[in-house]
Amino acid sequence: MLPDRAAELSGRSGSTDRRAVVALFVLAVAIRALTAFRIEVIFADGPSFIELASQIGTGNWEAVLGHPYHPLYPALLLLVRALGTDLETAGTVCSIAGGSLAVLGLHAFLRDAFGARVAWIGAALLAIGAYPVRFASDVQSDGVYLGFFLWSVAWLWRALERQSSRAALWAGMLAGLAYLTRPEGVGLVVVGGFLAAARLGGRRWTLGQGARWLASLVAGFAVFSMPYLFALSRVNGSWMLSGKKTLKGLLGVLDDPFAVDSSSGALIGGLALLGIFAIVLRRPSVTAAFGWSGRLAWGAAFLGVLALDAAILWLPDAREYASVVVSTLGPGIAVWAAVGLLVKRADRSPDRALFIAAFLALYGLVLAALLMNYGYLSRRHALPPLALLFGYAAIGTNVLADVLRSGVRRLWGGSRLSVGVSVGLALVIVASSELPKTLRRHRDDAIAERFAAEWLRDEIAKGGTVAATKARTAYYAGASWEWFPLRYETGDPGGSEVDRLRYGDAEILIIDHEVDSGRGHRTGRPEFVELHRVELDDQRALVYRIDRARRR
Repeated sequence: MLPDRAAELSGRSGSTDRRAVVALFVLAVAIRALTAFRIEVIFADGPSFIELASQIGTGNWEAVLGHPYHPLYPALLLLVRALGTDLETAGTVCSIAGGSLAVLGLHAFLRDAFGARVAWIGAALLAIGAYPVRFASDVQSDGVYLGFFLWSVAWLWRALERQSSRAALWAGMLAGLAYLTRPEGVGLVVVGGFLAAARLGGRRWTLGQGARWLASLVAGFAVFSMPYLFALSRVNGSWMLSGKKTLKGLLGVLDDPFAVDSSSGALIGGLALLGIFAIVLRRPSVTAAFGWSGRLAWGAAFLGVLALDAAILWLPDAREYASVVVSTLGPGIAVWAAVGLLVKRADRSPDRALFIAAFLALYGLVLAALLMNYGYLSRRHALPPLALLFGYAAIGTNVLADVLRSGVRRLWGGSRLSVGVSVGLALVIVASSELPKTLRRHRDDAIAERFAAEWLRDEIAKGGTVAATKARTAYYAGASWEWFPLRYETGDPGGSEVDRLRYGDAEILIIDHEVDSGRGHRTGRPEFVELHRVELDDQRALVYRIDRARRR
């Protein structure tokens, strides 16, 4: 009787889990599709992905391999276009699918690492998060990359916990697909190697077990990555991971290794951070019990991240770094993740802490190097590793649910909230800080410029070169117009903003309100002959013909 009852309960649990997974996927697809429907202007790099897909379609592999973007996402656009849609719509569909599957990938990791309740709460938070939704609702590779990244993380955790070479093979293959989407995907194999080395160093694995596991991980990665790496080497004449960013630049390495500046400091700080984690996580208080002393040590390591940033990076960069990290998570989710990190749990796990910390440490180093060497840091780069903190945000949300249940008991005597209702209310409270931003329309400030470009497409069909700040302006102007990147000449600080515009050999110039900002300099360029203007609320975009004969 008891075995039958156990089987019945197990079946019900499995059925409930499947329904939760389906509900999460439907929620993720619905909110991303709604966001995509409300986007009026394509992502800035969207036309580049569409052009790359066209090059793949025509078999122009030299152009494909010479392009800084990796080819998997554009190739997926071609596959979806075969269903009868255009490339722009295909790109959006791929992004929605990838971002929604990322939610399931996070659920799979959290279920194995934290448990079922944390899994569906954390995945629900990812499903509705503002930036996870935005990055998976447009023609951009980030949604697809996040999907491969999180599924690789899920299989990597399973491979480590079960000492499974087969799971390591799956993790490697998914990492290879992530790498074919974005170059950062190679970091999954690096983290996997670091964690395997930690288990070998701790004598939890024999040398033979570690060798088989690592061989499976690397072999899985090579299945999809090696053809691309080999093709890159043939085109460029040397082995390289990506044409987008140099490995030297990503790591902050200088020609003079003894030069002490912010770039080398980023590298030194990142290596110091890895050392801190190695020292802290080897302490008996952490590895044995992971009690209060362990949690304080783990928290101190992350405070060390901020201290290193403040000491090594210039103050403005440290502020930008911190603001990107917090805003990517969302302030509400960041707060509840902090709560989840501090709360005492019976299932605390040093392996889980080390696993997540390794991802944050490695990718945190890459993010710091991007900021210092290339002058920018995008939330798109920060989201994949930070998504692993949604498990702690789910723990914090569960703490809030416990508080709600105890509060109801105290205020209304015998009244009780069920676990499901209290967790649902807690989710609503946490989500209330995210949903307004998630559902808000964005990129509307570029609508006037799109309308100006479409006027050019409809009224002047002969084509030529159009100068504009973004490639998507030429995209909306039509295939007959080639884009020239509009820029400023920085060597003349005394000149006006518009006087310093450089537009090459373009015949047409399209500028928006931000550039032509009412400073009175527009009439100072006699070669600019206004053809059309678009005014929408506080937006303005202008189309000029460039008459070089009138140039002073």
